[in-house]
Formats: sequence, C-alpha cells, structure tokens
Amino acid sequence: TTITRGLRRRRRISGKDGDRKISHIVKNNMASSFFSTTTNSEEKDTTITTKKESLEFQAETRQLLDIVTHSLYTDREVFLRELVSNASDALEKLRHIQVSSSENKTIQQDVPMSINITTDETNGTLTISDTGIGLTKEEMIDNLGTIAKSGSKDFIKQLAASGQEGDGGALDASRGIIGKFGVGFYSAFMVGDKVEVRSRSAYEKNSSQPPLVWSSEGVGTYDISDLSPDIKQDRGTSIVIHLKDDFIEYIDEKRIESILKKYSNFVNFPISLNGAKVNTMEAIWSMDPKDIDD
Repeated sequence: TTITRGLRRRRRISGKDGDRKISHIVKNNMASSFFSTTTNSEEKDTTITTKKESLEFQAETRQLLDIVTHSLYTDREVFLRELVSNASDALEKLRHIQVSSSENKTIQQDVPMSINITTDETNGTLTISDTGIGLTKEEMIDNLGTIAKSGSKDFIKQLAASGQEGDGGALDASRGIIGKFGVGFYSAFMVGDKVEVRSRSAYEKNSSQPPLVWSSEGVGTYDISDLSPDIKQDRGTSIVIHLKDDFIEYIDEKRIESILKKYSNFVNFPISLNGAKVNTMEAIWSMDPKDIDD
C-alpha cells in the first residue's frame, strides 16, 4: 500500500560512512554536561489537553539517539524485537509484584497479561502495547529521558570500537547489542520520526493519576503531559511509532507477523497482531513439567 504523508526524510547512513559517523559522534558529542531544563507551555494537540512539560534529553541519551537513528543496524527490523522484549519485561515485573508483594496492590487485575500490536495504514503508525507495570511521570523521565545505567557508557564504547572493524562487526543485528545494554527502547527511532509512549501505572497507589503521554522526535527534547481523555489507555504502556516514509513497510501486517515469528515466537506472554494471536510456540519454562515430553 502506498501512503503519502508529510514526514521528514532523513539521510540514512550505512557501511563505512556509518562507521565514520559513529566514531565522529562518540568523539565529539560528549561536551554537554548531564542536565535537564524544564519549560511549560499551553498547547493544543490531538493527544494533549493539559499543560505540556518540555525537557531536554540527557547528553548521553542525545548521543545514543543520534547513533541509533542513523547508523546502528543495517537491518532495522530488529526494533520490533527490542520493543516486544521490553513489553515482556514490563509484564514480568507486574507478575512478580502480584505474587510476591502484598503491600503493592495493582489495578485492573482482571485484565490479562498480553502484548498487543496494531498497524494503522491511515495514520502510518505502528503501536506496541502491553498490560504490564506501566510508568509514572518520574519513571518516564528516569527511563526514557536519561540513561542512568553505567552500562550505557560501555554500550557507546563498544559502538565506537565497532566503527574501527569495518562493515559488520557489532552493527550486525544478530548480535543484539542494543538489548544487551538495556537501551532497546531507542530503537523505535530507527524507523520512526516521532514516538509516543502512553502509559498508566499499575500500582493502586497511583490510580488517581491520569494516564500520561511522552512524545519526542528524538532530536534533543521530549514532552510529557496528561493523555487526552479521548484516547483509552488501560494499565500498562503503548508505544506509538509514527513511521518514516522510508519504513512505511512496517505497517504491513504480513511483514510484522514474519518479524514476530522470527524473533518473538517464544515470548512468555501471548502476542496479538490486529487482534489475532501470533506466537503459537509456548516457552518451555512457562509450561507445567508434566506437560513436557523428553
């Protein structure tokens, strides 16, 4: 399906040029200190009905975004693997809390734990939703606006080293380098020129708080505001990727299904694509021992 939308086209960098780009970014993009500034503005938007708070990405995060957006993988389909993996982690965290903590009560316990993926050809978006632990405003800032883990420095160092290896190296999608360092969320910007994260915290103590939306074009700043009441967001998180023109293929249902079966068939939660279950293989560690054959 050919879809025309007014999206910015960005230059793609690969091969030796991409390696030089990585080295250049790592060498020159660390001058900024770790800080964030906040400004408030009243803006009307399709997803925003209240005051919007705009913040700057942490310096290391800006550096990482530039690397991921322009030159991390030659095979960009791995973004879906990373986002599904994150969704599974959010569900595992919720399950752990529900079975191990009597103090931290959660909401909507009748909502099944699942991952739901939706393609929208009209708007050119791909949405990955989970019914997991969700995010508060503070968690959005800590987890999406900064890279708190010391592993992020090792991640950038390894990328810099890979730039000296020539084509391939750590940039090979099969290596899973971005997931190894816990920064897989940013892979959404490999195929999207805008990403929204809509979320409602699963903790009962946060039940009075409205769901939030985090949004960014991945170029320096991000916004956080209350989600419009016209948009439903149950417990958990929905990542909405506004696809770049060059990657509009990722709203094709068959294309997404093939990627899911390739990378996510053994995820320990049901995955549905436009309402139909995709992962037919049940993870062996989730099965009752008596149901497992030798």
